[in-house]
Amino acid sequence: MDVTPGQLMHAVEVDTLCKSYYKSTPVLKGLSLQVPLGKIYGLLGPSGCGKTTLLKCVVGRLKPDAGVVQVMGGRPGKPGHRVPGNLIGYMPQDLALYQDFTVSETMYYFGRIFHMPSQEIDRQTDFLVTLLELPSKRRLICQLSGGQQRRVSFACALLHRPPLLILDEPTVGVDPLLRQCIWNHMLSIVNNRERPTSIVITTHYIEEARQGHMVALMRDGRLLAEAKPQELLDRYNDSSLESVFLKLCEMDSEDSLPDTSAAASSTSAAANAAASTSEIVTENSPLLPKPSNHDRSLNSSPAGATSNSNDGDSLPNLLYKEYVPLGDSLRSVFALPSLWHILAVVGKNFNNLRRRLTFLAFQFILPIIQIVLFCVCVGGDPFGLTLASVNLDSSGELGAKFMTYLDNNTFHVKPFKNLEEARTEVRNVRAWAVLSLGANFSTDLLARFSNPTAATNATLSGGSVHLQLDNSNYQVSLMIQKSVAESFQKFAGDLLSQFGLSPELVSLPVVMDAPLLGTDNPSFTEFMAPGMIVTIVFFMATGLTALSFVLERKEGLLDRSLVAGVTILELMLGHMLTQLLIMAGQTGLLLFFSLVVFQVPCHGSVLWVILLALLNGFTGMSLGLMISALCSAENSAIQAALGTMYPNLLLSGIIWPAEAMPQYLRFISRGLPISQSVEAMRSVLSRGFGFTAAPVYLGFVSAIAWASGLLLLALLLLRIRGI
Repeated sequence: MDVTPGQLMHAVEVDTLCKSYYKSTPVLKGLSLQVPLGKIYGLLGPSGCGKTTLLKCVVGRLKPDAGVVQVMGGRPGKPGHRVPGNLIGYMPQDLALYQDFTVSETMYYFGRIFHMPSQEIDRQTDFLVTLLELPSKRRLICQLSGGQQRRVSFACALLHRPPLLILDEPTVGVDPLLRQCIWNHMLSIVNNRERPTSIVITTHYIEEARQGHMVALMRDGRLLAEAKPQELLDRYNDSSLESVFLKLCEMDSEDSLPDTSAAASSTSAAANAAASTSEIVTENSPLLPKPSNHDRSLNSSPAGATSNSNDGDSLPNLLYKEYVPLGDSLRSVFALPSLWHILAVVGKNFNNLRRRLTFLAFQFILPIIQIVLFCVCVGGDPFGLTLASVNLDSSGELGAKFMTYLDNNTFHVKPFKNLEEARTEVRNVRAWAVLSLGANFSTDLLARFSNPTAATNATLSGGSVHLQLDNSNYQVSLMIQKSVAESFQKFAGDLLSQFGLSPELVSLPVVMDAPLLGTDNPSFTEFMAPGMIVTIVFFMATGLTALSFVLERKEGLLDRSLVAGVTILELMLGHMLTQLLIMAGQTGLLLFFSLVVFQVPCHGSVLWVILLALLNGFTGMSLGLMISALCSAENSAIQAALGTMYPNLLLSGIIWPAEAMPQYLRFISRGLPISQSVEAMRSVLSRGFGFTAAPVYLGFVSAIAWASGLLLLALLLLRIRGI
């Protein structure tokens, strides 16, 4: 939608605008004003009177509770209308600048959003740097003084020479000479006959507003006066706008402000007499044309009636609420994103990363560190375990011979003369177990093997190896039992061979044939490796995006981008494209170290492993975006990301099989974002399954479903919160 000055009477029209942040705290109370085309409109008032709220409604960042806002001939946010967009230049009260960017990079970011050619961006940047007396355009924003940063913020609003400028206190912290230079420039662009600019400016410096064409004095969410500066000075016979403002505030407090509003003339004399009102002093203040029934729903009160009583709480009798057709709402949600905007966001993100190379390097090194530590530290058999031994065998040499069969790599055998000393060693945590042999071990063992039918309980006990464990560590205890049992089986088998008997007599009557899936000698590393690969990729991606919007929202950067015309969807896509490239690099390094360096067995196709890892990274990224959309502060976003990590680790069958959980937890486990993916990864790596196997394709389906749901939820949260 192109708008030319000849089509419009006013740049901004506001009629009975109401806005409350909380139900009991109205900020704007039936405000009406009109900003003429090609003029400077000064909006003056103390902090907290509603100036910034009004401007945010004008630029489309806040939705009014009631009333009508028309900007450059259309409603802000209406599909096809470029507000937010390049019809306006917006300078917020906050700096809203990327501190790690140079002046030139800042201009290029906004210039690309406004579809400006590179040559035009360079030309405008050079002009504005000279005009605003800025240092070199190659200087970082963080290296500039507060006043210089504010001038850069002002330059961003001027960059694309918009027909409407919305400036929230642009001259704060600027020295008087430069302030006058800025006003001279504003007057020159307003008076440009070929491309006249309309300007709405708020300022704390009331006297500088005398240079504007119109001023509006605000207090407590209402207009006290709206007229040309000189007319106000003449009306109140004063030489200072500040004095006029003080007089109006005093008269408003005393409920004696003159009733000279043109809007008041449209109300009945009886209504004016019935209530003491504080009407607006205006040069000409006709109400906006009455809205059609199709566009607005009206209360039953007469049109144009106002009630600005001195208590400041009553609202206008007539409140307009604009009806937005469903088709327009759907088009605004599902409008095709702009490639220019997405590339601008991606370029901005990479510029940001380029200034943080240490952080970027850490993002690539961290998954390598995690998988290296896992492969080196987890899944191996314990070794060097101190074993307190007590050999009381005096009936032969079999006790001493058995001790030689103990694995020297697993055990460090520490001999003791009596059982009590050995037990004390374990109780003092200086040994893991006590291994003891009875006084008749050799005799009883031979009797047990030579005539098993005649063996008594005393013979069986005397010919046994007794083991007392420190059972506080389950894995170590299990390893000790396994190693001692294997040592005894080998020792007894050799002993039986000497008697011409089969060594199999000491084995359990259970034959372990070749496995149908997996390997003959599986390790705990092989069990955990699929889960660790999925988990590292998933939560690294979550961490990358969990703060995507939080920090920019906190600094006001998101507001500025959105007012420039970037949509929420475009911001999300820009962040996702940036993080996808980083996540792909992380995944590649992770899989290289897992499968190539540490030789984690992969019996299936590596292609499915790569695709599954990337898809889970995308799901983790979607979770991070949802957290970023939900949280307003860094601490809460970090806590939310960590809070999702541990339940997934514990319940997804990564550390311990889900089959060991209570039945009700198994259902929860299967529904978590990474549970099916872990099982799919295990099926490819350990079982050699392809995509057609149910565990594998269910892992892909689960990841896609979670990613889609989380992205839609993030988009919905961002739209509800308006970022």
